[in-house]
Formats: sequence, C-alpha cells, structure tokens
Amino acid sequence: MIKLTGLTKTGRPETASVDHITVQIPSGETVCLLGPAQECNTALLQLMAGCVDPDEGSVSINGLDIVKDAQRAKPLVGYAPQGPLPYPGMTVREYLTFAAEARGAGAVSVRTFLEMTELSSVWTRQIRNLGQPFLAMVRCAQAFAGRTEIVLLDEPFDGLDPEGAKALWQMLDSLCEGRTLIMTMSSPENIRPGCRVLTLSRGTIAADGIVEAQGAQSGDLQEEGGNGVES
Repeated sequence: MIKLTGLTKTGRPETASVDHITVQIPSGETVCLLGPAQECNTALLQLMAGCVDPDEGSVSINGLDIVKDAQRAKPLVGYAPQGPLPYPGMTVREYLTFAAEARGAGAVSVRTFLEMTELSSVWTRQIRNLGQPFLAMVRCAQAFAGRTEIVLLDEPFDGLDPEGAKALWQMLDSLCEGRTLIMTMSSPENIRPGCRVLTLSRGTIAADGIVEAQGAQSGDLQEEGGNGVES
C-alpha cells in the first residue's frame, strides 16, 4: 500500500505544486493520475518515488516513510521517468540487469523477466537501435526489475500509436502480478475499464473514481468509496 498524507510541495518554474494531497492506494491496484501536462502529475510521482522531499506531509510505502526510512522503502518502488533512456550503448538485457542489480536482485531473475514479455525478441539489441514501441517497453520494464512492489510510470503511452499502446498494456499485464501500478496520463484514451482514476487539478485531487468504459470521460467514472481521498 502507498499512502500520501497532507503531501505538499511548492512548485519551481518547471514543475507544478502539490497541494496537501491525502490518498491511499491499496496493494495491487492500477491507478491513473489524469491531468494536463502543466498539472502536478510528474511532481507527485517524484514525491512518491522519493526523488524529492516534500515541504509538508509524508509518503508511506507499506508503512515505511519514503524520506525517514528511505533505505528500506526506496527499493520497493520502481520509477520510470519521462525522457530518453540512459546508457544507449547497453543491450536490453544489460540495462534491465543493471536496473535489477541496483535494487538488490540477481541477473538470473532478469532472464525469466524478459521471457515473460516481447522484450525477449530484442534482448541483445542496443537501446539506441530500438524503435519507439520497444523503447517505451524497456523504459517501463526497468521499473519492474528487481523486487519492486509499487511501480510508477510517467506518461508511459506518450508517442505510441494504438498498436504500440496495446503491446505496452500486454506487457504491463504480464508483469504486474499483484504489484501496485501508478501511471500519469495527460489524456484518457489509453485508460482501460477497471482502472482507478485520480483527476488532478490545481495541485489537488479533484475526482476519484473507477473507469466503467474505455476512454475515462467524466461520465464514465464511478465514484470511489472507502479507499479514495481521505478527508
């Protein structure tokens, strides 16, 4: 479970502010943080991952404070930020092995991990030689490498056509296995039925609901109950 309590971060010129967000997300849930690009989507993920410290409030990962108990909490979190992948000269296998070992997992687990996905077909290819769909898959896959229990993906579907988005969803389905998955999205077309959507506006959660139909339009959300925004 990940729990945010009064989470606040004053924005810098390049980031939006997070304004006293309180919410809990149970283990195994798939959540989309929906808001325009200028909203606090990315800033919120960075706080959850422990990349930046909050001005106020806290992030709890399975009861561990991401700031005060970072050594135990951070290995439980996999984070895939936006932007180009580092180490473009590495092969897919080398890069994912590096990510897994950085989180205390062995290389043996990576082969099993790769064989669960379409990445097995490109695991000896250098990252610089991958097309956009496989780049997106590798970027997301590294967040699952190791013993991560909570996976944070920043705009994972950005730049993908419908076929690429479908392939990425298939990979996410194969890797989740009870993990908590939290993704930012600036548009709703790749949100699937059954996903929980937290709609962000002006640094806060404006709505919290479950998608009932493809596309996550406002009329398709069923208001979430006891696991939603806490008062």
